[in-house]
Amino acid sequence: MAQRMPYAPDMVPKISDGRTIVRKLFEVSSMRWARTALSLREAERESRFLRSQSDATGCKIFEPESFITGLSHKPGAATLFILGSGSSVNGLTQENFAHIAMHRSVGINNWGVHAFIPDVYALESVPQVGDGKDLQRAIKLLHRDDIQLAHPSVLALRPATAGAGNDLELLPRPLRSRTFLYGRISPSTRRHHNLTRDAGALLKKLSARHPAVFLDSGASILRMVGLGLALGLSRIVFVGVDLNTTSYFWEDNTKYAFDAARPAPHNNQQARVNDGSARQLHETMSTGSRPFSVTEMLSALAPALASSGGIQIFVASPTSELAKFLPVYEWPR
Repeated sequence: MAQRMPYAPDMVPKISDGRTIVRKLFEVSSMRWARTALSLREAERESRFLRSQSDATGCKIFEPESFITGLSHKPGAATLFILGSGSSVNGLTQENFAHIAMHRSVGINNWGVHAFIPDVYALESVPQVGDGKDLQRAIKLLHRDDIQLAHPSVLALRPATAGAGNDLELLPRPLRSRTFLYGRISPSTRRHHNLTRDAGALLKKLSARHPAVFLDSGASILRMVGLGLALGLSRIVFVGVDLNTTSYFWEDNTKYAFDAARPAPHNNQQARVNDGSARQLHETMSTGSRPFSVTEMLSALAPALASSGGIQIFVASPTSELAKFLPVYEWPR
């Protein structure tokens, strides 16, 4: 009689081993259709949730045509300037801002502290970061008379929960009717070599089927690339997106005097030390809580947008981490 092999627990296939095999198969080049299908299914779920949050908050859902109609008339606008809060903003001149004003611009989160009023303010609620009051601070900064008179639009990431949308009621009344909600999804792939071709295919389908859902990997500036696509512009320029420092333009700056009525924005990002350097990297450079870092995403998105839509991406500051792979924008003289 044949002897039985002794039982060995490590000989039994583990569920995790099966998942690893499935993931490897999922990531092969010929499975791009499956990754796109999975992303579109996630976009459909996000669209349904977006509709429920629109009903709960009373805010409209982002729709390109009506959104563009509400913006000021700029027939020569060809560029979207995405305005971040990095310290390199302090190096911009009045001529630079005059040029930005001729095109489209979106100020992210705490941009309301700056004197320049963009076409759009982009807000989001991230209650798990810091003291959870970032959105409230950003909204308070929009209660300036000059901002309300300028009638900018507001683009808000749909609240993660029903109760989180209550903060949007703090918006100045003239801006509430100009506030739009949008959603987000992350790429299905977890391999950087798949990102460029996957993103190129997915962005086209999102634009056609789910225009209010933007591609993301846990960073506001990535989602605003979706705004540039929706506006039909040919260039995107990242301003004040430094990433290799955790300093903001209003810190240690005598131009910005804050008081109890207008408290300073809270710098609560969790920085990551840049190996071999005394500088610290912005928290969006870490993959601890996101599938890809912001630089990994943009290095893949740039060629995808150039090949599929003819859109060029630039960075305004030569000292930005993005300048390692994106061209530096040449300001007109």
